[in-house]
Amino acid sequence: MEVVDLFENFCPIDGPRVFYYKMPKRHVKKGDYLYLHADDADKVFFIHSGVLKIVSLPNKSHELILTIVLQGDVFGELSVFGGDSRMEYAQAIEDSVVCALDKNQVSVLMREVIPFREYIFKLIGLRISSVQKRLESMLFKDARTRIMEFIIDQAVKAGRMRNGVVNLPNYLTHQEIASYTGSSRQTVTTVLNQLREESLLEFDRKRFTILNFDLLQSMVNGHEFVVN
Repeated sequence: MEVVDLFENFCPIDGPRVFYYKMPKRHVKKGDYLYLHADDADKVFFIHSGVLKIVSLPNKSHELILTIVLQGDVFGELSVFGGDSRMEYAQAIEDSVVCALDKNQVSVLMREVIPFREYIFKLIGLRISSVQKRLESMLFKDARTRIMEFIIDQAVKAGRMRNGVVNLPNYLTHQEIASYTGSSRQTVTTVLNQLREESLLEFDRKRFTILNFDLLQSMVNGHEFVVN
């Protein structure tokens, strides 16, 4: 598939790419919301910088983190295919800068720019696959395995490997990891401490260091993962 210049598509410019950095953007401070549940679903977003979490509210007393979106990610794309209001909310985990396109603009791009259309359809397919995988994990796997899967998934997305050791940023609190994995905060703390005692993982508030990535992935149902 042809490479898509998302910077160009989400902040269209007429001149050299350097002018992209002068285009209007939304600045969202850590802890602030980009949009809330039931807000109008009229935009598709592209992260220029920062990190946000997309969160569902199955009921008033519980939240479920659907995904974490990083620099270069697109989200809110389902608004193009129907639905007048958001079924989730988006909150900045770090200070973030976001570009937005009206969903009608995105529809036009999908009609006129084939690689962009292919990218959006591929993105939706990957999101559906990810949701299905997490649902199966919550139904059939124990909390320890789900938490290890979370660490590996984040390593694949944002980690850097050197000599078998993977370093990756840790954007979430233990409570948020619990929300992401369908477990409790106490269970997350217990599992992370166990992995540390087993010399598989080091961690602090801002970073995970996977000390033996091959062994950790072999412990998660033989799933194969690739880290840059």
